[in-house]
Amino acid sequence: MFKNPGRFDYVCSAHPDGQLTYHVSPGPNPTVLLGAQLTLAGILVQVSGLIMGGFTGIRGIGALAGGAMVLLVGVLTFVEGAGVGESDYVVPAENPFPATAASIDQGKTSYLQFCSVCHGDGGLGDGPLASSLDPAPSDLNEHVPIHPDSYLFATVSNGLPGSGMPALGGAMTEEEIWRLINYLRDFAGKQ
Repeated sequence: MFKNPGRFDYVCSAHPDGQLTYHVSPGPNPTVLLGAQLTLAGILVQVSGLIMGGFTGIRGIGALAGGAMVLLVGVLTFVEGAGVGESDYVVPAENPFPATAASIDQGKTSYLQFCSVCHGDGGLGDGPLASSLDPAPSDLNEHVPIHPDSYLFATVSNGLPGSGMPALGGAMTEEEIWRLINYLRDFAGKQ
């Protein structure tokens, strides 16, 4: 489950366009709570149906059928409220901003502001905060060339769970992230 609200973009091989985005709303969602309650109620009614004789008695069959319907409505309500599934926003597979000198310079400004403190000026994972992070920051000279733009965008936007990589999607605009990727590709290609 997601612990923080926001938009989470992923590379997904099961989807034809290779993308999956989750939108997570802040705070408890009443629709999710209702769906969970209905799901539990459906399970309890079905258990009661089994206790009342299951498929051998009229009351058991009625409880099993009613419980199944409540369970189905609960699951569908929960899924709808949780926003599980693909959204209508898809990260482009390729960077929509050409890697011009101006774009790369703008990306460098963002890199120095947000990234170099962990990844270092040369992207080697040797920034001033690197020694305090577990796992250590990635060497971008190795990782940037092997990942598509959409993966880099999602990583910068959403961070990497289980690492020190923060989600920068709230601190940077989408355009700034794409220009940062132009800068990353430029300097990683020169190493």
